Amino acid sequence: PLRPEDYEALHADFSAHTPTWATWDDHDFLHDNSVGMSGGVPDPNRIWARDVFVDYWPNTAYGEGGHGIYHRFAWADVDVFMVDSRYFKDRDRSAIIGPQQRAWLFAGLASSTATFKIVADGSDWSSESIVDSWAGSPVERDALFGHIVAAQIEGVVLVSGDSHRSELRILPGADGSYPIPHVVSSGLATSIRGCPATNEFFEVDHLSSCFGSDTGGAQSFVTLNVDTTLADPEVHIAIRDAAGNTARRLTVKRSALSFRARAELDPRDADFDFDGYADLAIGTPDEDTSAVDDGLVQVLYGSSTHLHTAANRTWTQAQLFGTNEVGD
Repeated sequence: PLRPEDYEALHADFSAHTPTWATWDDHDFLHDNSVGMSGGVPDPNRIWARDVFVDYWPNTAYGEGGHGIYHRFAWADVDVFMVDSRYFKDRDRSAIIGPQQRAWLFAGLASSTATFKIVADGSDWSSESIVDSWAGSPVERDALFGHIVAAQIEGVVLVSGDSHRSELRILPGADGSYPIPHVVSSGLATSIRGCPATNEFFEVDHLSSCFGSDTGGAQSFVTLNVDTTLADPEVHIAIRDAAGNTARRLTVKRSALSFRARAELDPRDADFDFDGYADLAIGTPDEDTSAVDDGLVQVLYGSSTHLHTAANRTWTQAQLFGTNEVGD
């Protein structure tokens, strides 16, 4: 059997030959649903948790001023921000990354000139997730998504873990935002959970973009390959099973992650709510609602400045006239 020092030697050899950057989530930090603050008072255990992490993972940096483990690195024309949502997280939900790290992240995203900005954290970014995620700290989550719009930060891709399954999601972002890809890699060496009901999933080759226990999912992980040599650079995202076989895939073009110039439109062309501003209708022909591939239409309402994602509406045939049918 292997001795503890054998594992240390194996890890050292792996780290010496494999570029590795790490962050943590609750079980890596202290315990299930663990946080570093309670009512503004630091948990003293977070100090030794950080010491162990620093000793184990050869990151290029670990937070600032001896606190936290957040850091940033560049891989070709991609900037990667590794976020720490445990050390500064408060049990009262007033903070998840705290003011010091928030200032670092906001400034880094705003100043980055990289084609893509990947923001990775152990906790789920979706507003529809559990309390022990970014959904549980809506003020800071809204501030981050609002900052992306206010600072016109393009090319953002979000990465997380924790959900016990691999997922490809599309998050609406704040008002005026482009849809933001959210990649969840959390299906390796853990029990696999089923997929929740959400409109953030979509179909990939007629399969759910969630690879959970109820959608054929098993042990899995996610890879991202970036090609910035193209006229319209791309991120190729793949959910892979334990053997490395591709189970789901998604290609995201850089042009889709941008604040495009808005052309002048006659509001009469597509003014669904009759407020004098053009709206956007998006057809999803293969979406399953009450029948297989019965489809739906989603409408984003326009204003004097931008499209609103928060108050969008969806319709199926049954909501307008007739009944939903296969292939609508």
